[in-house]
Amino acid sequence: QESLAKSSGQTALEQLWVIHLLGGLDDTTTLRALDHDDPYVRLWAARLAADDDQVSPAVRNKLVDLAYRDPQVAVRSQLASSARRLPAADGLPILKNLLSRDEDLDDIHVPLLLWWGLEAKADSDREAVLSVFADASVWQLPMVRKHVLGRLMRRFASTGARKDLLTCARLLQL
Repeated sequence: QESLAKSSGQTALEQLWVIHLLGGLDDTTTLRALDHDDPYVRLWAARLAADDDQVSPAVRNKLVDLAYRDPQVAVRSQLASSARRLPAADGLPILKNLLSRDEDLDDIHVPLLLWWGLEAKADSDREAVLSVFADASVWQLPMVRKHVLGRLMRRFASTGARKDLLTCARLLQL
């Protein structure tokens, strides 16, 4: 497992897959893989970490950090997909950091993956989703303004249900 961090991209990726298949993908190995120089090792580490729909606090914190700083769009795409699969407490901080990435504003995939992740929590974790928008700075993010706000409002307004219309009112109040 220590050789994973020292291996080149393809070799490290194959080692990661073998470790995962053998059931040995623990937090230490995942964290090493998430720090790897090769973006595809980081991408696969993020994907495999979320396979069980849960992550440890250490892995969660690393995924949140990667969402803020990873330079590769493929990794950010996978982070958005993985965030959708995680509980709101783990996934929404990842999505929030990805929403702040202006370089993905015109990407053909990332904005919709971010919306997909938020929409997946809109009913089950409505309060947690609304708490993302309680932060006034989120409203100014270009990704939020261009791709998320309209969809979020339409998503709640389209049902016509009282609770969803009240959610629209709360969004307008925020």
